[in-house]
Amino acid sequence: MIFVRQFEIDIKNRTHALAEVCDILARLNINIKGVATEATKGGVRVKLVTDDENNTREALKGRNIEFREFEIISAKLPDRPGELARLSKAMANLNIGVESIFLMHKENGFAELAMKVDNLNEARKLLE
Repeated sequence: MIFVRQFEIDIKNRTHALAEVCDILARLNINIKGVATEATKGGVRVKLVTDDENNTREALKGRNIEFREFEIISAKLPDRPGELARLSKAMANLNIGVESIFLMHKENGFAELAMKVDNLNEARKLLE
């Protein structure tokens, strides 16, 4: 179990905005490890996990891109049917709400997930 940062950027409904954010990170050799988007009123919310949190933060600030960041928790699960169901039920039983989830990596029979939850301390205890 590790902790990483999730960056959330609200992009106005401009066609090139996502490409611009990705290009800024690429030019600085920052790798995007997880990405998700969702439609919002008037635009798109982009959620990113990168391999370089400090430089991601500085790159976004340097371009005056507004963002929010959150500590999220990463865990490895066996890559087989039912494992996410088992984990999400255990979290629900402890009243831990999952706000977002990323599939970060799959290899050697395991899947690494990163989750933004509403109770990080309880999630930490569950995953330890």
